[in-house]
Amino acid sequence: IGMLLLAIGTVWGFTYVAQQVKDAPWIPYARVGLGYALSLGLLGVGYWLEKKYANYARILMGGGLGLVYFVTFATWYIPQTRIAPSQEFTLALLGLLVVGWGALAQWRQSQLIALTMTILGHFTVALSTLSLESPSRTAIGGLLVLGIGSAWFLIRNGWYLVAMTAMFGSYLNQFFWLSRSPG
Repeated sequence: IGMLLLAIGTVWGFTYVAQQVKDAPWIPYARVGLGYALSLGLLGVGYWLEKKYANYARILMGGGLGLVYFVTFATWYIPQTRIAPSQEFTLALLGLLVVGWGALAQWRQSQLIALTMTILGHFTVALSTLSLESPSRTAIGGLLVLGIGSAWFLIRNGWYLVAMTAMFGSYLNQFFWLSRSPG
C-alpha cells in the first residue's frame, strides 16, 4: 500500500509542477529525471536497509525496480513524458531492463523477481505487437529471449511458476500477433 501511495503522490506532484510551469520544453525531461532519481533513491535505501530490515528493504527495492520500468515505459507511451526518439528505442530499453532483471533474479535466487520480469517482458512484447507497424521481428525476438530465460529458470532452479507464466504469455502474445495479421 505504501508503494502505491508513493506512486500516486509522485504522479500528483509531477502533475502539479506541470500545471505551474505550462509549456516549458524541459518539463518532460524533468519528469523522467525525477522518476529515475526516485527509483534510484528507493533502490539505494532498500539496499542500505537490507541487512537490518530485510522485508521492508525488499519492498523498497521492488518499488524502485517497478518505477524504473514505468518511467522507461513513459518515455514514449505517455505523451506528457515523451522524450524518447522513437517507439523502438523505448521498447529496446524495456527489453534491456527485462534481461537485466532476469540476471538479477538468478543472482539473488528470487523467483518473485523472475516472475515479475517474465510478466513485464510479455507485456513489453504485447506492446510491440499491438503498437508497432510491423512487429514480427521484435515480437519473435522478445518471445525467444523470454522463452530461453524461462527455460533457464526452470532447468537451473526448478521454478515451474515462471515457466508456466512464460508459456501463457507466449500464447497470449501469439493471439495478439494473429489478431493483427490480415486475413
